[in-house]
Amino acid sequence: MLRNAFTSLAPGGKLLIDLLGKEVIAGWVGRPQAMDVEDGTVFMRDTILEDWTRLRTDWTLVRGDVVRRASILTFLYSAAELRALFETAGFTDVECFGDFDESPYDNHARRLIMRGTRAS
Repeated sequence: MLRNAFTSLAPGGKLLIDLLGKEVIAGWVGRPQAMDVEDGTVFMRDTILEDWTRLRTDWTLVRGDVVRRASILTFLYSAAELRALFETAGFTDVECFGDFDESPYDNHARRLIMRGTRAS
């Protein structure tokens, strides 16, 4: 995907990706959560899979006698892994932030935002 994005950009174009990095997820994963919704409750549970390369999130909606389940499987990346992928795809001036205000990606980060440029 990064190589396709790189070749699709005009010289000087930028790509920005927003995701939850492994470092952010490590701070809260494993704690089941519940959220009240209209006429019911959604229960969410995260499970780390395959040596921290994937995350499965299981969702259960309970609404009266009706129970519905769904799961989402996503890839996980650390800041270092994502930076290396950007650079391998050809991006330069790769920058990493902890939020859209360009705050640092540190132990207080809420998300992982990576930005790279296609050189001229």
